[in-house]
Amino acid sequence: MAQENLKDIKALNRSLIVPFIILAFSLMLVIVLAILSAKNLDQYARTSSKLLVNNTISHHQKNLGLLVTEYAFWNETIEMLVKKQDMEWGKENIGDYVPEKYGVAWIFALNPENKLIYSTNNAEINKIHPDKFSSGGLQTLIAKALDTDFDDPDYATGLIEFNNKLNIVAACAFAAYEPTDLETGKAHGVLIFAKELNTALLNEWSNDFQIKDMSLIHENSTDLYRLDETYENISLSTVDGSKIGEIVWTPDDAGRVFLNKFMPWVIGAILVMCIIGFIFYRRLKIYGALAYENMLALGVNREKLTYQAHYDQLTNLPNRVLMIDRIKHEIANCVRNQTKAAILYIDLDDFKYVNDSMGHHIGDLLLVQVAKRLTENIRENDTVSRFGGDEFCMLLNNIANANDAEIIASKIHQSFNLPFLIDGKDIVVGTSIGIVIIPENGKEHTALLRYADIAMYRAKSLGRNNYHFYTEELNLQSKRRSELKALLYSAIERDEFYLDYQPIYSLKNKKIISV
Repeated sequence: MAQENLKDIKALNRSLIVPFIILAFSLMLVIVLAILSAKNLDQYARTSSKLLVNNTISHHQKNLGLLVTEYAFWNETIEMLVKKQDMEWGKENIGDYVPEKYGVAWIFALNPENKLIYSTNNAEINKIHPDKFSSGGLQTLIAKALDTDFDDPDYATGLIEFNNKLNIVAACAFAAYEPTDLETGKAHGVLIFAKELNTALLNEWSNDFQIKDMSLIHENSTDLYRLDETYENISLSTVDGSKIGEIVWTPDDAGRVFLNKFMPWVIGAILVMCIIGFIFYRRLKIYGALAYENMLALGVNREKLTYQAHYDQLTNLPNRVLMIDRIKHEIANCVRNQTKAAILYIDLDDFKYVNDSMGHHIGDLLLVQVAKRLTENIRENDTVSRFGGDEFCMLLNNIANANDAEIIASKIHQSFNLPFLIDGKDIVVGTSIGIVIIPENGKEHTALLRYADIAMYRAKSLGRNNYHFYTEELNLQSKRRSELKALLYSAIERDEFYLDYQPIYSLKNKKIISV
């Protein structure tokens, strides 16, 4: 009996040892997996936060570039600020409004000879050339801004130090956007906006995108503690490639938190194996939820940046980038399915008068209401976008014929007969609309948009508040006008004009009566 009991005890011991060994190996495997998971979580958090910071800087550079282009590609700015050098106009329309509305710290206007026309710092006018403030890279940025198509100028952006303070800087060539007394196709100077990359801006980014402890460290700083592995960083360089510092922050450390909380329980579980499963399961749920929440937050921030890159911030309409993408898709759809679509290029009549007489604030409110009214005139699968300034573009999908586009254009004109109520004032603006049909007028988006623009100007020349379909004759007329304009300029230079006779015109009979 004793021998049998001993055998039973040994068998029981063996039966207990085997699960214990399995549990021990399982525990070791769990520990290894936990460490690897923590490292992956930390690495993912670091990579995601780095991408987010880079995208945030790029996004602010783009917004500042679009802002400086809006003012530089404006005939009145050239006329009043560059030609007449009206400082009061500059203060009213740029020097006071832009810093207050957009937080721009520095504004510089330079003539084609790189001489200072206008300069402000935090809305205070000064007469010091930006080269005296800049630590380098400004002339490189200006050269990039001037290397552009002056009929549709593009901006140049970068990081530059002014007075030893790092700034996000955007520059754009002054260029006339339509034939006027101002010469088009050339630079009339350069407009520069600079926004200081300071603690306040970093705190704003930190709050908006949930990035902890963001700060800026200059290249010669002695803050060596920033080399600690708990921090993440990106290097900052000026336009000419000189390193000027780093942005550092504390990335989410979900993995580190996970290990710090979980390991004490694992050590305790070696002594109390019977409850390790419950503790592990419970803690895993807690930290899994935490990691999931962090990933959700990163996803929301990424979606926010994507939205800002494809939609106009003032009207929330699709911007030029998104609209061009949809036009490309619709062209392919029309060719593939042998259907038709239409592009309506819309320009507001007398919007410049509203902006000049009532201010940019009223103009912005008007643009918001215009966007809403245009949206009310289309179908659910059509698109309205803002191309910039007072120009809008409408894409009508799957139309039967040109008459469908004409009906929409008429509805727009009828809806704009009603005044817009803004700040207690009735404001009336009309619309000039150019219409092209896809694929009848072309299968390439750049050409189609240019044709729509030509048709829009034809509608405007007919007395405004009109619409006009594009024809090849309009394109030929546009080319002939451009050629004639070039010939007239060269004829003036060569003194080729002379007077044959002077007609005498009767105002009463409205005809020539003699010469």
